[in-house]
Amino acid sequence: MEWEGEARIKGPEWLHKPLLTFSLFGLQLVWSVELSMASPYLQSLGLSKASISSVLLAGPLSGLVMQPTIGALADSTKCRFGRRKPYIIASVLLSSLSILLLGYSRKVASIFTTINTQPNDDLTIYLAVLAVYLVDFSINAVQAADRALIVDTLPSFEQEGANAWASRMIGVGSCIGYFIGNIDLTRYLSILGDTQLEILSSLVAFFVVVTHFLTCFSVSERILVRDQGTTSIKQVFKTLFTTKPPPRVRKLCIIQFFASMGWFPVMFWSTSYIGELYLDDSSLSDADSRTADEATRVGTRAMLFQAIVSFSTAVILPTLIIPLVKPQGTVQKTRNTLSKLIKKLLRPSLLDLSSMYTMSHIVFAVAIFSASFSSSYVVSSAMVAVVGCTWALAQWAPFSLLGESILLDAKNGEIMYDAEDVEREVLFDSNSSSTEHLHPPLPLQAPPNAIDVTSSSQAGVMLGILNVSTVVPQFLITAISSFIFSFIEPKKNGLEHRSAGADFENTNTRGIGIIMRIGACAALVAAILSYRFTKDRLSRR
Repeated sequence: MEWEGEARIKGPEWLHKPLLTFSLFGLQLVWSVELSMASPYLQSLGLSKASISSVLLAGPLSGLVMQPTIGALADSTKCRFGRRKPYIIASVLLSSLSILLLGYSRKVASIFTTINTQPNDDLTIYLAVLAVYLVDFSINAVQAADRALIVDTLPSFEQEGANAWASRMIGVGSCIGYFIGNIDLTRYLSILGDTQLEILSSLVAFFVVVTHFLTCFSVSERILVRDQGTTSIKQVFKTLFTTKPPPRVRKLCIIQFFASMGWFPVMFWSTSYIGELYLDDSSLSDADSRTADEATRVGTRAMLFQAIVSFSTAVILPTLIIPLVKPQGTVQKTRNTLSKLIKKLLRPSLLDLSSMYTMSHIVFAVAIFSASFSSSYVVSSAMVAVVGCTWALAQWAPFSLLGESILLDAKNGEIMYDAEDVEREVLFDSNSSSTEHLHPPLPLQAPPNAIDVTSSSQAGVMLGILNVSTVVPQFLITAISSFIFSFIEPKKNGLEHRSAGADFENTNTRGIGIIMRIGACAALVAAILSYRFTKDRLSRR
């Protein structure tokens, strides 16, 4: 490859990493709105849960298609603005318009049809579904380019610090996104719209543009002048689905398969489930006056607490866990007094990352079983908040363990490349391939000591395979969800017309509860497999 110019970031050095990763703050705001608001909004429009499950396929489908596609296209892009910026700008504009369409789908439909009529209801639903797909596909493209920009801009020794800042931006974005969604915005910002979603979509659309504009303005990329032997999109997908991973990576992929089955129902149905429990709670005095907006805010509040717990865990837990890779001859220094005390009280094997990962599956299963069998929205909210600690681990443990597994398999001759090269590339070599930016469809929250595996050609392929293991079970659980909802809700087939102010169907939380229990069972399977993986890993360490 032949390059022109150099990658640099404007401003003082202490601002470089915050400016580079500030775009992820805006990105996470969009994720937060979709995860908390999409399902209840579609439900309030009259779409059955079975149909909503089909709509939610947009998430895994877009992650599977867009991220490798954007990675392959951007790697060979020759533009005077850089390889990543054109895709960031185009995708952000589409994403902001899409989130606005989701929020204002009723008013857009009213431009072409008469409000409170059947054609208006139909068009509103079609526009909302279209908006969900556009949001998912565009935001996955943005995420791929945002992550790639970090790898392209900084030298390898600064990548770890950049990932730490990325984690902070994502964590803060989650907390703020859910916090704003928990406020009754119609009381304070009615000028932006009549409903909670209208106002929230306006704010998020504005901030996702502003945050990415600031990052793009602050970062200058190297310009690709000539490219030799670029990998095509077809080759990328062929590699992902035909490459046989080494033994340890294969075990991790199976664990990820079942863990992802557990998380999908929680991510997309928690808000609706808790909202329906709130509307169903007869012990509250204002039972007759509760609205869908209030129920959504109650569900979003649980997601806010989950985000706070997850962010706190991501900050604290890395100080307790034994690092996966330590330079020879060095001793890990623990500055935190609490961390020193915990490390003295607990056996080292319990503080191992894979041991923690195993325990997180058990905690997840217990919490979700408790939430799904409870009739109290308060208890269910608390359980959904508790799984925030397992979410923090789910977002970086598999990728850290994948990096270590690649190194171990390479040293044992199970992969045909040099172990030292892999270690250097896994820790962010700047010479990246077209598969380097394959990320899972959910935002990453890697802690400072996590190993990033996105920069090696082989590591990129392995990460892509792990991504497939994350996405495929989401298709499976969606199909199961559609079948269960169709069976439990036989009278709902496709569209059911409702007025603009329609509330949740507050008499049936059974369907979501069953799906959550299936997810909890999948987490228990992941725990068993993870325990075996940990036992084998510690015996060889």
